[in-house]
Amino acid sequence: MSAFFVGNKSINKLATTIHLFFPEVVEKLNVKTTQELAVLLYELNREALIQRYEDGEQMVDEFEFKPEEYGYFNLQVDKDRAQFFMSISCFLYQCAEGNVPERVEYKVLEELERELAWKIARDWAEKQGARWE
Repeated sequence: MSAFFVGNKSINKLATTIHLFFPEVVEKLNVKTTQELAVLLYELNREALIQRYEDGEQMVDEFEFKPEEYGYFNLQVDKDRAQFFMSISCFLYQCAEGNVPERVEYKVLEELERELAWKIARDWAEKQGARWE
């Protein structure tokens, strides 16, 4: 595997969306604000880079929190929900190094990813006319 630095814009957008739409995730992660959540995401990615590469610390930019500048995904819109799923999946992939996947925070985000995938698949199936049998 390889890990890459997830940019501030992506981290801020993920944190803002999670904070707005997934209060149960925020509670499980034990953060109060969007900024605390963004810092937590940044630190997960930073730690994965450090564990993967000898010069991992040099690969990480300084974190800057600006949620208002980046907005959030509107999870009522199919395209935004799909994009949020792809973004959280990409983020988790970039953090899947060393012992980061064993951390509680990573596991909580993986659970969110699975639940979102299930909802997207179920909604798509229902729109195609599939029924529960």
